Amino acid sequence: MTVFNKYFKIILAHKVMILLFVGILLLITTFNLSNNNNIENDFKAVKGKVAIINNDNNSKIIKNIYDYMDKYAEIINIKNEEKDILDAIFYKDANYIIIINKGYTESFLKGNPIDIEIKKSTDYISSYMDMVFNKYLKIANIYSQYGMDEESIIKSVNNTFDNSTNVILLNNEISKNLITRVFITDLQIIQF
Repeated sequence: MTVFNKYFKIILAHKVMILLFVGILLLITTFNLSNNNNIENDFKAVKGKVAIINNDNNSKIIKNIYDYMDKYAEIINIKNEEKDILDAIFYKDANYIIIINKGYTESFLKGNPIDIEIKKSTDYISSYMDMVFNKYLKIANIYSQYGMDEESIIKSVNNTFDNSTNVILLNNEISKNLITRVFITDLQIIQF
């Protein structure tokens, strides 16, 4: 009991400081809750800056790469010199640089594409651009391995990407109710 008496004596001796800190905590909490209504719940993909350097001929498949990347990024032009490429990455003029080597289209149509050289920065935008571009390459490579001609590959790839999913973010009230319903449904299943 002696310990609790000392505890209450310490609290009473510092009651002004305790009330001051509780007041500051409540003030900050109210301020944060009142400003919470301004937050947007919309998902918007970030458009990075992508440079495409084409050392191959201007084939339809390369034109389709340009068109596909233009949906997800801002296409910029840079010189095809190593110094300019590295400067563009360093100074954040470009997040992602695609260098298409000579002979790419021909080897791609044969089903065995040569590697495309990629230069990228280390930020999240370049990671996103890398995922977008690799997604295109994987789908296009699958179609090219079946021996399809260039027109058919482009048409098939574009049809694949036309099937997209919309992302809808629920507001907090709806998501809480949804989680509660799922949890209650799961409990009812367990009870039986």
